[in-house]
Amino acid sequence: MAIYTILPPLRRFNVIFAFQLKGMRKSDDMTSDSTYPPLQKSLIIGIVLCLLVTGYSLLRYPAILIPLRTGILFTSVFFLVLVCYVLIIWRVFYHRTAESAWLARSSLGWGLLISLFWFIEIVAGNLGNPGKIAVQLTYFGASGVAFLLPLLAGIWGAKHSGSMRTGALVGLYSGLMSGLLTFLILMVVTYLFLNTFLQDPENILQSQMSGTTNLTAFVVGDSLAGGIGHLMIGLVLGIGLGAIGGVIYKITTYWKRNEKI
Repeated sequence: MAIYTILPPLRRFNVIFAFQLKGMRKSDDMTSDSTYPPLQKSLIIGIVLCLLVTGYSLLRYPAILIPLRTGILFTSVFFLVLVCYVLIIWRVFYHRTAESAWLARSSLGWGLLISLFWFIEIVAGNLGNPGKIAVQLTYFGASGVAFLLPLLAGIWGAKHSGSMRTGALVGLYSGLMSGLLTFLILMVVTYLFLNTFLQDPENILQSQMSGTTNLTAFVVGDSLAGGIGHLMIGLVLGIGLGAIGGVIYKITTYWKRNEKI
């Protein structure tokens, strides 16, 4: 009799426990989906670092902004590009879904890979001997791969979901990541090897042609301009080549289906 009186409460307890466990799993899933993937945090940190490096460079070498018309154009383009980055990142934060989490993880990996080849291109182009064939091959080879990778990222994204939109977004997000990283890499290399940059005959010649008397400001400003160029490359080519990659994947899958028919 005692056994039968105990069993019903145990059954009720098991049902309640299973229900609570199911709810905990759902809440864990919601928590994991609602947490910000590393991509967003990395992009925000990258933007902050870019602003700090640029601010330090302008304060340390104010001659970068001379002539004033060029300086205004420089700062305007820089902040306009960063505003575009911030708006895109805000969109990623605002739309937090399982797909956006996958996009963030994949784009982070592709962005790091693209940045690696831009790093090789920067080192070969600024620290290597341009007269050597090996340096030239390394420079152009790394540049070519860096331009090709957003296209492959777009194909990868479209293959994952079957949607061209996903391919374009993977290309865009990885482009943002690589743009910020390449900007920072270029400025770090510039400051670490500033003496090498100052002794480069090409930099000296270009500085003289520009009419500036401050070679250091010219070199740092030139690197900042190159970094802004990479920010624009990451933004424009990222989404452009990513979308093209998505289109290529859709076309190839369409051909394969027709061949089977």
